[in-house]
Amino acid sequence: MLGSPRGPQAGPLDAEALAADFTALAFRAEALEGGIAEPGGSPARLTRWAPPSGAALGYAFEGGAPEDRAEARRLLARLSGLTGLSFSEGEGEAALRIRFLDPERRRRDAASAQDFRALRRLWAEEEGVFCLALGETDETGALIRAEVLLKAEADPERRRSCLAEELGQAMGLFNDAATRGPSVFDDDDRHALWTAQDEALLRLLYDPRLTPGMGAQEAAPILREIAKEAARRAAGGGRP
Repeated sequence: MLGSPRGPQAGPLDAEALAADFTALAFRAEALEGGIAEPGGSPARLTRWAPPSGAALGYAFEGGAPEDRAEARRLLARLSGLTGLSFSEGEGEAALRIRFLDPERRRRDAASAQDFRALRRLWAEEEGVFCLALGETDETGALIRAEVLLKAEADPERRRSCLAEELGQAMGLFNDAATRGPSVFDDDDRHALWTAQDEALLRLLYDPRLTPGMGAQEAAPILREIAKEAARRAAGGGRP
């Protein structure tokens, strides 16, 4: 999974690498229902949250130490700036659930689950799988619910890195793939914090020129243009 935290890379963003990484992460997924391809399968539809204008995306915790919840809130605040989504914390059922589960709770969850049963069982039983993001879409490709699952007994650094990766995935970048740029979504990498590349990928996912349900070929020319704009903006210190 993820190693020790490292900060964002110092080098410039590369538009070609950004577009290629986005395609690998956004158009394939291991754990998403609603028509998403199996691992290594054909490209799927673009998936992201699409709440009504002005509506907040509700989230709720299950378990978690105070410092875990504080870190999740900090990351969600950052995600709000990156994606334009707003988040509202509640209790119980919510569109986005962030769950810190001990071994017994994981076993009961896997046994009683009506969806993603094989994946829930895998993460519950495998020592090396510390966290998981699961999502479900409607017929348009818009996310309607997602879960971030974390092992409560993992060490604090692991929980922190898992939150960064899985909350990012729960926004719609559900795949784990080898990336050309440094990324928390690359399990062969050792980044445990969002890099500049990751933040650009999340901004790109919620660019209004892309829409849920787009296929990879349809999105490709738009994606290339947005990636070029992101690279120019990064090179100019944030200026368009």
